[in-house]
Amino acid sequence: MSAGFIPNVCIFDMMEERNFIGPPENISGFLLLRTRNERGTISKDAWASVRDAIIIASRGIRTAVLVEGEEDLLGFPAVIMAPEGSYVLYGQPKEGIVHVLVTDDVKDEAIKLLYELFEVV
Repeated sequence: MSAGFIPNVCIFDMMEERNFIGPPENISGFLLLRTRNERGTISKDAWASVRDAIIIASRGIRTAVLVEGEEDLLGFPAVIMAPEGSYVLYGQPKEGIVHVLVTDDVKDEAIKLLYELFEVV
């Protein structure tokens, strides 16, 4: 957001490499949802919050999800549930910003990776 791009959905935990950095710039005016998510997991509540944020944003209301804990893996539900043609952007520490164009193939790959890497309950 500091580069001037204002997303429809923003998911953040106010941390970078385990250091507190505070909320993103330009977050005022966003509807704020809150969730909890432990490191290395995707909680049901966090998944639902990402879903809700995408639904709300589809109605023209920019939405932010503040995660207590860690948001690192929430790109998975964002990609899986975002409309085709959307972009999902996330920070890669010491590398920069990664952007993913959401397509059916990308959604399928995200689902496949979830099942390969994690116990899905």
